[in-house]
Amino acid sequence: MKSFSVGCALVVCCSPLFAIGQTLSDPGLEVTTVLSSSAGLSQPTALSFLGSSPDDFFVTEKATGKVKHFVGGVGTTVLDLPVTSESERGLLGMALSPNFGQTGQPGADSVYLYYSRSTTNSDDPNGSWKENRLSVFTWNGTALTNEVALATFGRSDDGRAGGPNHNGGPITFGPDGKLYGITGDLNRKLAEQNYQSADGKSARVGGIYRLNADGSVPSDNPFSSNPDSGIKRWYSYGTRNSFGLTFDPASGRLWDTENGPTSYDEINLVLRGSNSGWTDIMGPNSRSPGDTSGLVSLGANARYSEPEFSFKDPVAVTDQFSFRQQFGRRVRQ
Repeated sequence: MKSFSVGCALVVCCSPLFAIGQTLSDPGLEVTTVLSSSAGLSQPTALSFLGSSPDDFFVTEKATGKVKHFVGGVGTTVLDLPVTSESERGLLGMALSPNFGQTGQPGADSVYLYYSRSTTNSDDPNGSWKENRLSVFTWNGTALTNEVALATFGRSDDGRAGGPNHNGGPITFGPDGKLYGITGDLNRKLAEQNYQSADGKSARVGGIYRLNADGSVPSDNPFSSNPDSGIKRWYSYGTRNSFGLTFDPASGRLWDTENGPTSYDEINLVLRGSNSGWTDIMGPNSRSPGDTSGLVSLGANARYSEPEFSFKDPVAVTDQFSFRQQFGRRVRQ
């Protein structure tokens, strides 16, 4: 079986340690470049295939706020969002509706984006940040239009720390048809960051959220009975920051990557209601100065979850991929 992969122009690595790290040897895997460095992309953060062909896809750019549509290696800008790109802010996540391209089905033309909205109507790299916003757009074949804002994850006027780092960003639909996304902590110190002194107040950031396609909160979320609206939308919490979120297509299990401070990046199997431990615990509990006794419970379904793998010396994990069937071939996404 022939294999397919996105070219090197779309792979982001934040650390030179990556070059000397572990490698994969698979004689059945063939890497094919579909977009070269000459395509002129600037800080690509996400890629989504439109489904009809392996050379037909959207790419998002962090600092420009642009979504570009590529067909046969030629790209056109189909959306230009007003973003602030200071530090880790920008256009950070993209997901297509599970029914994208299926005429007559709900969401057949829906594209979801997560981005750091500027207070002005133009790009502001110097940081006039309004909010981290999740929105859905309509694809009309030539442009992304009709923005509908679904949720915010941190605002400049909410009286709490705003980063500018630890924004998270990846979004994806799960096998259950729900939209999952991950945010960092924006340097806040409240319930989701396991500060017991926060008296249960939500930071509104620092976890994996689970929403219906229209942005509403599913009634079967693990903390749906919590009186705080910010906590109701969490699937898990205690997350410092992340650039990777994916579902295992074989088992349907959810995985994420989590970036540590000076030690312990993580790869996590994300369980319903799991508490990843930040700020008390990073990496294995046995090697952390904190312990589970200091963790905040957001409800009856809360439970601490150990990482499946930790890097004692951080390698700045930027994403993760799973294999699934598309175009009759294995695709790394």
